[in-house]
Amino acid sequence: MLKLGLDTESLHLWLQNKRMDIFGFIEKAHEFGLDGVMINIISDYGLDPEWGTLGSNAPEHLAKVKALLDKYNMYCEIATKGITYEHLMKVLEVADAIGADIIRTYIPITLNSNESRETGGEGKYDLGKIRLDFDPAVFDEAVTTFRQIIPELQKRRIKIGLENHEYETSEELVNVVKQLNTPWIGLHYDFGNSMMAWEDPEKAARNMAPYTVTTHFKDHIVIPCPEDKYGYVVCGIPAGEGNLDLPRLLSIILDNSSITRL
Repeated sequence: MLKLGLDTESLHLWLQNKRMDIFGFIEKAHEFGLDGVMINIISDYGLDPEWGTLGSNAPEHLAKVKALLDKYNMYCEIATKGITYEHLMKVLEVADAIGADIIRTYIPITLNSNESRETGGEGKYDLGKIRLDFDPAVFDEAVTTFRQIIPELQKRRIKIGLENHEYETSEELVNVVKQLNTPWIGLHYDFGNSMMAWEDPEKAARNMAPYTVTTHFKDHIVIPCPEDKYGYVVCGIPAGEGNLDLPRLLSIILDNSSITRL
């Protein structure tokens, strides 16, 4: 049976405004009847600058997080960004401590500075996405970096899932994992993010599914925005109310991947 989990990003305003901490989040996921959680450790407003919604990497804190997860027999995944060896080693130590078996990350993209622009964080279709306004050598560099971490992943039996995170196309990410050729580094299929790179979500699903180890199940809607240079923006919306054909996308992923949780 497919297991269902909740990402801290789903309740980020509660966490950022101190209405909830990581323990309250795990309790809420259990209250919802869910099987697991994804803990986002990226810095944001009101969160720990290094460990995000997790709050700390202090051993006693991590032990309490693991104890609560174990109490409810919940699986755990970690969401981070960046691919440097030093960063991933720190994240691996934390993942090991709380029993997380998958780390979601994405390859950082540095845009060429040829003009001021809005970013994908505001749902904008900026030039970096539609004109490949960054050096694609970043993907070759990522392969070199990831090769260093593979022995550590294997030792801890923890996988990395590379996300299609707004700039990267499915072909670029598939090429990375093919070069790495290891079961310890796969892909994280975000149901909506390919829209941000002007890629058909179904095309991305078909390309990524055979390598997918984890997902972000969500919906997006395109809405008019006269202030935007292209006239529209992409926004998140409750599942089933947006432009994505979620049943079809889910079917593609389930039929062509080995994932057991959503």
